[in-house]
Amino acid sequence: MIAVPAAPSAGAAAAAAAADAAPPPGPNSAAASLLRFEDLTVDDDLPPVERVVRYVRSGIALQRLVHVKMLGEAARIGGTSATLDILLTLLPPLVVDPESIIRQHLATQLLPLGLTCMYDCPPGRTVLADVLNAAANTPTTNDFPSGAGKKGIDGGVGTASNGGGYDRPYHANGYRVLTSRLIPHLSALVADADVDVRRSASDSLASLGMHLRPSDVESLLLPPALQMCQSGLSEEGNEAEGGADQTRCEDLRITSSNLLADLASLPPPRMTPTLVSRTIVPAVLSLCSASDGRNGFRVRRGGVPAPPGG
Repeated sequence: MIAVPAAPSAGAAAAAAAADAAPPPGPNSAAASLLRFEDLTVDDDLPPVERVVRYVRSGIALQRLVHVKMLGEAARIGGTSATLDILLTLLPPLVVDPESIIRQHLATQLLPLGLTCMYDCPPGRTVLADVLNAAANTPTTNDFPSGAGKKGIDGGVGTASNGGGYDRPYHANGYRVLTSRLIPHLSALVADADVDVRRSASDSLASLGMHLRPSDVESLLLPPALQMCQSGLSEEGNEAEGGADQTRCEDLRITSSNLLADLASLPPPRMTPTLVSRTIVPAVLSLCSASDGRNGFRVRRGGVPAPPGG
């Protein structure tokens, strides 16, 4: 007696048809699977600097994010030399990363990176922690009785003091790199399309102002804020053509008012009443003005937390 095979079920027939229609595996299919596996794994045994270098350029956004958050730690462990020679080379693609959350955390991490460049921080030492702790104690004019705490600042040569009891020599090359490369990165991020990126970059810029030479506060930190203050305006001061970008331009002006307020609160000698009245007061008053109709309600309201003063 001859056994007759049972008819295949509809599901099995569909699966068989799909298998027949599928292209044969290519010669690189095993390699492709291996690459995907490597992309999804992280070598936790790598030193922080090497780990950041390997994974901050990953094609997977989550891996980039995790290791962007490690930039400050890697800078602390690697010290000034490793930060200047290795970590800073990783920044340009991250500044324009398509994920806004990565740009936001990059803006936050640029503060410890900048301080590590600015000061001569040996690998693994707690110098950076001392700097950040000193910066957390925002000084006032009362911290400078009869010139105390200003040593090395007014001359702008080699020593930083924020009036909070922290004095340390600048790293000559690191300070130059900070002003020529890191601050331009933050200036680009402070004008980002995402509000959280702009806020993080503004905070980092204002915090760096506690450590820069006084002359550099005016020449490096005020220009991006003042430029955003005029965002979307023509040379004559009127609203430029192009209504589609009007909301973004107003957002930039609001960011400008907040950054100007933070910079105005920097202690002397980095920010003086004369400098505030000469540069910040006119900008803030222009943002609060409704006489020419160029500032909407959001912009004028944004200028309220930034009252001119010195």
